Amino acid sequence: MRLEAEGDDFLYKIQPVYKRIVAKCFLNYNSHCKILVDAAMIPFKGWFKLKVQMPQKLVKCGIEFYELCDSHNGYCKNIQIYEAYDCEWSQVGKTGRIVLDLVSGLENANHHCYMANYYTSPILFILWKNMVMFVTGTARVRTVCLTEWGHCTWVSYENFMLAFRWKDKDIFLLSMIHSSPEEIPIPSFDSSDSSSKDERYVH
Repeated sequence: MRLEAEGDDFLYKIQPVYKRIVAKCFLNYNSHCKILVDAAMIPFKGWFKLKVQMPQKLVKCGIEFYELCDSHNGYCKNIQIYEAYDCEWSQVGKTGRIVLDLVSGLENANHHCYMANYYTSPILFILWKNMVMFVTGTARVRTVCLTEWGHCTWVSYENFMLAFRWKDKDIFLLSMIHSSPEEIPIPSFDSSDSSSKDERYVH
């Protein structure tokens, strides 16, 4: 019978084995400089509280994992199972906490981490700077005006975070790894000026 102390831990039966495997994967391998954070799905059609359904994905239902992998060889250094019923999140949000949990223990190692826009946020990048880690991730269009530079539009924040856009594919990124070619003042945005409607924004 399930104990009351176990609460809403739906993994309580495998928790000791799961934690031991994750700990061994983390401790027994030193990652290369480049690492990445992404999600993966294990197909599962049975009944389980943590099962998720994503009709637009190749694997449409199953158990979702967040992974920290070595981009050199694909080694999975750390994993975290998606828990939809965990409502206590830090000030960096749900995905921010997931990323910080995955990279915990790799501080001050000058790793370069790559991630998708689901995890990318400027607040998280500032925290990574204090951890002496560097990150690049695709971003969603929002609120920082970009200046023109060759085939890209870009803006630099305090000389450590660069936001830029590749015109041909309409891809937006935030990066602590790349540097701006030169310091150019960010143009102001005037909503009454029709000529500024083509400016792009990144959050």
